[in-house]
Amino acid sequence: DGLYLIVSGELERFRGEAREDLVTLRDGQICGEVSLLTGRPSPFTVTAKCKTIIAYLDGKKFDELVKTYPEVGAFVESLSEGRLAELDGLTTREELTDADELVVR
Repeated sequence: DGLYLIVSGELERFRGEAREDLVTLRDGQICGEVSLLTGRPSPFTVTAKCKTIIAYLDGKKFDELVKTYPEVGAFVESLSEGRLAELDGLTTREELTDADELVVR
């Protein structure tokens, strides 16, 4: 799979038909990292709340990016672990980390 970056707009991320763990993702945030890193289907469903522009980075290109900028891989892995822990109920929900916190030099 790949990684999706919200350029503009809003997405809703949830799981199950009851729309549990409803979270709104906004500009600069990412999704798709769980299945990208695990190779398994995502436990989440994501839908657009409004007109949204998304940039997509496929798995092969992501791997190339991480070879050059390992901090990108560490950031995405950390985000994925946090979301999976949240799903498992190991942590309380906090505001999702914004991609603006990742600075690549």
